[in-house]
Amino acid sequence: MNNSGFDEKIKGSKYWMREMTSRGIYIEKLNSMLGTKLEWISPTKDGSYREFELRGCADIIGLEEGGGKADFSFWPQRQPQWDGIALGHNDKKRVLYLFEAKAHTQELHSYCRTKSEENKRIITELLSCFQGKCYPNASFKCWMNGYYQLANRLLFLNKVKAMKSAKYSDVKLVLIYFINDTTYISTSEEEWLKSSQKALRNLTGFGVVPKDVIELFVDVQDISKSRVVIPD
Repeated sequence: MNNSGFDEKIKGSKYWMREMTSRGIYIEKLNSMLGTKLEWISPTKDGSYREFELRGCADIIGLEEGGGKADFSFWPQRQPQWDGIALGHNDKKRVLYLFEAKAHTQELHSYCRTKSEENKRIITELLSCFQGKCYPNASFKCWMNGYYQLANRLLFLNKVKAMKSAKYSDVKLVLIYFINDTTYISTSEEEWLKSSQKALRNLTGFGVVPKDVIELFVDVQDISKSRVVIPD
């Protein structure tokens, strides 16, 4: 770690997610943009950074399904890991926020990497069924090869919303795009807008932010310029 306090081993979105949850100016701005005071489950308050699967913190957030333990058997053993998980109040409701963070546009592109043919079959069937039902105007090809990570986040948002918890009554997927990152690759707001709109257009078949998805464009050099896009 250098004299500025920056750990050179941690860069990009991981670094800035730690900043967003540990430094006052970023904490205040994030709470203001979401209209809530976030209670963070991950990253942890001790300053360490761990990406949790929902399976690993289901008890903490009281995640249940049908009155019992949450059933994640729909997905293979290894689940997506979230850049952040938090609880907060929004419009007098308790909300579970699931965060996916990106620091440069290349991070938007991903494909299914599982080496297990059985796992790939399960994932393909799940995503294909979900895409066909909710986003029939989109091409399924990019759900597995192109924007796979965002695709499975949309699926998990849908699945978790169907589960019950005494600790929250709604679920939101928050996509954070960091602008002007100084730790790895700097990306402008214009670049983010173009890339994020293209990703959502390909995934959903239309060019607007899907329901229950929130986009945050966070300028880490001038936090006052950050803005939020919330669907109607």
